Amino acid sequence: MRGRISDIRAIKIYDSKGNETIKVTAYGDEFTGSYIFGSQERTTNFKVYVSPDIAIERIEKVIKPALLSLNYYDQIFIDDLLISLDNTKNQSYLGANTIMATSLAISRLAANEVKFSLFKYLSSLNSIILPIPIVSVFKGQDSNIIKEFLLIPGKFDDIFTASSALKKVIDKIYEECDKRNESILLDENGNRISPFSHSKETLKLMNKAVDELGFENRFIFGVSISSKEVYDEVQSKYLIENRYFSSSELLDFYNELIELKVKYFENPFDEKKNKLYIELKDRHKNQILVCSNIENIINNKDCNSTLIKMSDYANLTEIIKKCNKMKSMNILNIASTANLETEDSYLVDLCVALNIPFIRCGFINVAEKISKINRLFDIKDLIGKDDYYFAYLDFFSFLF
Repeated sequence: MRGRISDIRAIKIYDSKGNETIKVTAYGDEFTGSYIFGSQERTTNFKVYVSPDIAIERIEKVIKPALLSLNYYDQIFIDDLLISLDNTKNQSYLGANTIMATSLAISRLAANEVKFSLFKYLSSLNSIILPIPIVSVFKGQDSNIIKEFLLIPGKFDDIFTASSALKKVIDKIYEECDKRNESILLDENGNRISPFSHSKETLKLMNKAVDELGFENRFIFGVSISSKEVYDEVQSKYLIENRYFSSSELLDFYNELIELKVKYFENPFDEKKNKLYIELKDRHKNQILVCSNIENIINNKDCNSTLIKMSDYANLTEIIKKCNKMKSMNILNIASTANLETEDSYLVDLCVALNIPFIRCGFINVAEKISKINRLFDIKDLIGKDDYYFAYLDFFSFLF
């Protein structure tokens, strides 16, 4: 019978860090669909990731017998069945990685069978929006509250010109460091660490590069914060750049960063500081993006944006439900490639299908991250010149 799953297989492969992970392939009438799950070294969001060997065994002995001959277009039923087969609160039996990889492989199979691009299969919307890529320029030094300094393009007509400008600015920043004889160290993943111990110096350098290239008002900056890691419970203060900051002083510090074109703050406070989220957001009348992936902050609408990380969910249906819920709450979805250390670009298609306007691409100095932007190029080519909007161009002009 057509439209049925004929086989599900999993093999062990390696991700960009050399860690073992799984690739799951679902088989249909004529085509297949695969998904590669980035390796996980810890439990995330209370979900458990099993080893590749266990994942392969669970697929062969539990998942495959249950899913054979099911209709691969019935995504919600299949996702619910996978959760039932696991029957634990944290997906510890089958493994959250096993469930997600199986779910996404089947959705890709369905798209291939109807000969649709993945983004088109996942989308039921008339208009298509290509997301703005948010890329990392530097990691912060250990004494810095900022984990990553981010570069965000705006006021560009399409993904090609935006990406070209991104590369020019990043190259200019690194060239300026060389001119100043500022040594740029690399972390264990080959990502560049800022040569400056003070955040403002890094941001001033980024501003200089943007201005000298003639891109004034066409880029904004973002910061990913590690506030929880630098919060001193004994002092009830934040230890930043070898100095203690009270909560009010931290707010003032962020306001100074806004003067340097920082308009995106990712997890700026810990989960106990709801009022600080509100104050930072309201003080600037929602002219900045204050992002959190902490449930109580989101549910109280203390932030105005949230990260969508595929590793936080059990399956495709969960992701779609979460994105739709955030939209209904008027909270902006920002897709994140965190922990996606493989060349699989499924997340990009999902962004386009769900009209997620921003995607965190990380450091684009490795193939696994570049593949996400290259997939945006592919999608733009597939949908044609006049059938999409580039990242809500008119909707986010207030940021630039």
